[in-house]
Amino acid sequence: ADRRWQVPKATRAALGIAEDAFLLVTAGFATRAKRLDWVIAALEALAGEAVDFAWIHAGEARAEEFDLAGRLARAAPALRPRARVTGWLDD
Repeated sequence: ADRRWQVPKATRAALGIAEDAFLLVTAGFATRAKRLDWVIAALEALAGEAVDFAWIHAGEARAEEFDLAGRLARAAPALRPRARVTGWLDD
C-alpha cells in the first residue's frame, strides 16, 4: 500500500476516526464552485451502504455562496455524524 496517503493512527484516534474507515477530506472556502452538493449527495448514498467513512471539510463556510451548514442539517441522518466542517485553518 502507498503509505503517503495514509492518515497516521494517532491522528485518526485524536479525531475519533476508525483506523480502517475511508476518510474524505475537502479543503478551502465552501463555495458553489467546489460542488460540495455533489459530495454530500454521493456521501448520502454511501451512508446507506455498509461502508465506514468520515468526511472532513477543512475550510471556512461561505453561506452566501453555498449554505454548507444548512445543507448538512438537511442531509441524511446517517451522514450527519460522519461529516465535520473545521472552519478556517491557518497553515
